[in-house]
Amino acid sequence: MEEVKSVVFSMNPYKAYGSDGFQPIFFWSYWEVITQNTFEMVANAFSSSNINPILALTLIVPIPKVDSPSSLTDFKPISLCSMVLKIVTKFLLNKIRPY
Repeated sequence: MEEVKSVVFSMNPYKAYGSDGFQPIFFWSYWEVITQNTFEMVANAFSSSNINPILALTLIVPIPKVDSPSSLTDFKPISLCSMVLKIVTKFLLNKIRPY
């Protein structure tokens, strides 16, 4: 649970909203209430090698790089994924980073 908490609290609190509409600041503010559920979702993702498809939903959004975009190269794609997916991927990244 401490590792999951350290992942959550290492995120920029006002990072872009995910597909679920939450920013890390929500998790920071209500950590005492959502700790158990968050930990269970992360643990389930690793124990079953499966994540709920709704939590894995990611939206690709084109953001214009110029004032009047006229082609696809004038856009920068960003992905909006749920906070739980961000936590799972960052947790995994922290585990494999030393290798």
